[in-house]
Amino acid sequence: MILTPAKMLAGALLGAIVTSSHAQELQLSPAQKETIFSLIRQTGVAVKPPPSDIRVVIGAQVPAPTELYSLPHAAADKVPTARPYEYTIVNDTLVLVDPVSRKIVAIELQ
Repeated sequence: MILTPAKMLAGALLGAIVTSSHAQELQLSPAQKETIFSLIRQTGVAVKPPPSDIRVVIGAQVPAPTELYSLPHAAADKVPTARPYEYTIVNDTLVLVDPVSRKIVAIELQ
């Protein structure tokens, strides 16, 4: 099987989220992911654009100068397992990041 960028992105969108601190898998349903990302979009926060060369793949490290934003309280309340993560937006893609390791743990196209 050949992995194309589209297949890798699809796998990342549908796959498990891995936390870097304990290397344990965190399963989020498609409905939970949609809830998180929908609530982020609704906040209307003006996100400072990160560097244009940032790699948006699960496990990639977000550069230190990139500003990360806390999840909305409503998202953390509805999906408590996502509470420790922060986010940024890269080229119309919402990116969930472990703020300690700065590794990408989930992505969702807007």
